[in-house]
Amino acid sequence: MTADPVEALLPAAAALAVAVSEQPRVGTEITFSLRDQQAARTDLEEALTALEGALAGGGPKGRPRLFVVFSSSGRDAAIFGAPLWDVTRVLSRFGPDIPVVGVSGGAEIATCGGKAHVFAQSAVITALLYLVVFAHVLEG
Repeated sequence: MTADPVEALLPAAAALAVAVSEQPRVGTEITFSLRDQQAARTDLEEALTALEGALAGGGPKGRPRLFVVFSSSGRDAAIFGAPLWDVTRVLSRFGPDIPVVGVSGGAEIATCGGKAHVFAQSAVITALLYLVVFAHVLEG
């Protein structure tokens, strides 16, 4: 055991440390988040319930033709303990016969408050009601 009390505290302090990859500029907005499984579950279920409500009445009526899911790779197995959690919940709420395509990545880009933001450990779920297929064959 070390006799230096500062060195003895270093492992505990390191567990509470925040590292940044570069020096932030003055005015840079830094956001911290807490990964909370129950809050993430509740948020997803509320979003799916709101989508069901919008499709059933008041909003654009109809059954989605396709879902597009952009989910953070730090979300499904890391938070929920199961792969493809968001996709599984979409399929269980809207039926397994609706196609779901998606991408899992390090972050998602979505609008919030009228501005585009980069989100981490989140999911963006889009329901497409109409499909218009356009194909053009390029020759040469």
